[in-house]
Amino acid sequence: MKKTKRFVLTTALVASLSLGAATTAVSAQTSQAAGLTDIVSMLTGLTSGDTTGSSLSGLLSGTTNSLDGSTTTGVNVSNLGDTITLVGGTDPTEENIKAAIGGNPTFLGFVPAKMDIKDDTVTFTPDLSDLGGFGNIISSLIGQSKTVKIVYSSAITFQGGQTSTNVKKGDTGFKLDSVDTYKTTPKADDVDVIDNGQFNYAYPGSYTVVVQPKYSDDTKSEKTSLTVNVLDAQWSNTDQTILKGQQVNTSAISATDTIGNTLDITADTSNVNTSKVGDYKVTYTGTDQALGWNGEPMTWTKTGTVHVVNSDSTHTISFQDANSGEVVDTTTLTGADGQSKTVTAPAGYELVNDADSSITLQKGAHSSTVQVVKEGSSVATPFTGTIATYANGGIVPLYSSDGTQTTRSLSPNSDWATDQTKTINGEKYYRVSTSEWVKASQVYGYNGTSATITTNAGSIKALYTTDGSKSSRSLAANTSWYTDRTATINGASMYRVSTNEWINSTDVH
Repeated sequence: MKKTKRFVLTTALVASLSLGAATTAVSAQTSQAAGLTDIVSMLTGLTSGDTTGSSLSGLLSGTTNSLDGSTTTGVNVSNLGDTITLVGGTDPTEENIKAAIGGNPTFLGFVPAKMDIKDDTVTFTPDLSDLGGFGNIISSLIGQSKTVKIVYSSAITFQGGQTSTNVKKGDTGFKLDSVDTYKTTPKADDVDVIDNGQFNYAYPGSYTVVVQPKYSDDTKSEKTSLTVNVLDAQWSNTDQTILKGQQVNTSAISATDTIGNTLDITADTSNVNTSKVGDYKVTYTGTDQALGWNGEPMTWTKTGTVHVVNSDSTHTISFQDANSGEVVDTTTLTGADGQSKTVTAPAGYELVNDADSSITLQKGAHSSTVQVVKEGSSVATPFTGTIATYANGGIVPLYSSDGTQTTRSLSPNSDWATDQTKTINGEKYYRVSTSEWVKASQVYGYNGTSATITTNAGSIKALYTTDGSKSSRSLAANTSWYTDRTATINGASMYRVSTNEWINSTDVH
């Protein structure tokens, strides 16, 4: 069994170490640190196998927080001045104080400090709870505490601490020039309104105001811009028509405030008798999700009318594919004369005309046809022109009006007349027969012509293939050539001078 040396730390030794460490050649802080370091050096040299010395040594070197070995770095509060400045409007919490001093509070950078916050002061004391008997020794060297006054950079916000607030239209209780409207740090004696931004609680909108706290000693903070939102409610669908026996559809009612917040709506339908035809008043209450300037919810009320009617109208709608002419679905809407109904396209289709999205019922039985197209498709548009397949592009497949590939195709370097264009699933097509279409990406459009062109003087002139690639051939200057068509290739107007070769119009006359 290994023997360990025993070491008794006497009062005289502590005094000797402390006094020996303090000299006029070093600062008090350095002297204290030196004294502690000497203690630890002796402890670690004399207590073989004892972890206390090494832990305390680590504490002094900044690698450990306490005897538990946790890591620490800290700000020496002994070096703090007489005040700590917090941001105006914040509370004197431990986290805010740490932020203000730049880190965790310590004594000499390694002994953790506890904080005692009272009103406008904070007192730092050494946290010696993990140092056992050595705590008293360290305490005698670094002192007992450090008290610092808390001050604030002057700031002004609204009472909730925000830089904007909400006022219900007509709320005369809100006073722009009242100190009680604001939260000021330090607490101001008055508030000057430098610019009221033409604020008027009778007119909804957002107003930018400039205010400045004022104090009894005539000192003022910086001028601050704040926003006041005067809010009103905007309602939709407060009147509705329902069939006798149906329930009032309160979910159809909606409302927002002036700045777009959705109101939470409740409805009082207690006086509506849906079993009896007639008109009934309903009161709707909308509660804003945003609080008012005083921290209280803002509410609005709106009166609407529920018309309970007998069912006396039907309207049958046939949905016709605008491209194929086929009726793809039907639906019958039932209700009362004058009632508005929403029209929804069949699954997988879209309405061609937005005006068909609703219909007003008329007494009796009626019917109509509504044009639809498949989702991602468009209605065919009249177009007169000629297109051609590329000479070296191979055969080109054809497609039906819904984008399904057919069994037929077009041969390379062939010309076709087209009378319609449309988009199918985001891609443009040309119609080349009654029910067959070709992708625009696999053909090019052109205009037929019959003319002779002459190349301009100077250098030789480049030729291009139909797909826009530069040809290996060219035309000499001041030479004449026959052309049978013009087309736009690479964004430039070109003339065709051979089966698959074109010259830029700027190179000829």
